[in-house]
Amino acid sequence: MRANRLMFDWRRGGSPMIDNLTMMRGREAFGGERKTPAYLSSA
Repeated sequence: MRANRLMFDWRRGGSPMIDNLTMMRGREAFGGERKTPAYLSSA
């Protein structure tokens, strides 16, 4: 994993901008059972 990381010289007040369409392509496929938690509340 270390070979694929990028390091940036951050400056005070700087903000990262990430292209989500490009970055999400690099993740591995999800395997296993998916869980969707649900919370109910009476207010």
